[in-house]
Amino acid sequence: SGGYVFHDPSPRQVTKKRRFLPNWSQELMDLNKTVQEAFPYLQVLAWETRVLHDFMVLQPGPNLFIVEAEKEGCESVFHNLSQQNPGKVFLNPDRLTMERYALRQTEPILVSRLITQLPWQTIHGLAYPKLEKILVDIFADKEKFYFFQGKELVRIFENAFAAYWVSEKTLFRYAGRRKASGKLRHFISAQTRIELSSNLENAK
Repeated sequence: SGGYVFHDPSPRQVTKKRRFLPNWSQELMDLNKTVQEAFPYLQVLAWETRVLHDFMVLQPGPNLFIVEAEKEGCESVFHNLSQQNPGKVFLNPDRLTMERYALRQTEPILVSRLITQLPWQTIHGLAYPKLEKILVDIFADKEKFYFFQGKELVRIFENAFAAYWVSEKTLFRYAGRRKASGKLRHFISAQTRIELSSNLENAK
């Protein structure tokens, strides 16, 4: 996996980097289990934006539950969840939908298409994304995650790289799947204090 060096001029004590194994909320785990039991032959994973809050200074509004399913099953998952959570489930929401409706809910559920060949991990038999996927998603999907942009996006990336092991190879491979590899590399190099490995930084 790719390596990196993080330079922090502040006198904070350097902490040992660790694997990204967040404490998902019971609500998310129940939601994930419900969907995967209802659609056992469909690739599905879920996560929640609460795991990003520790990386931020300005805390966003509600915790968002993100549910991703294979393209052919997206609408079925959406309808299934909508019956159980009326008014709280949104399919592929754009920024306007997020502002007007989704963010007015306590814990809205956002359903979207799963991009193939994504970095994921299994915890207690359920599928969750790896940190690299979450970072790429909030960078690439500026409609859904518009409130994570600007200085907060810089903080999230810097703090995530400082606290956890991040595989550059995994990060940029998935960014390539989202057609955002070049833009992501430029963002990290130009706007953050993260130093990418030279072999990956110079890669096309």
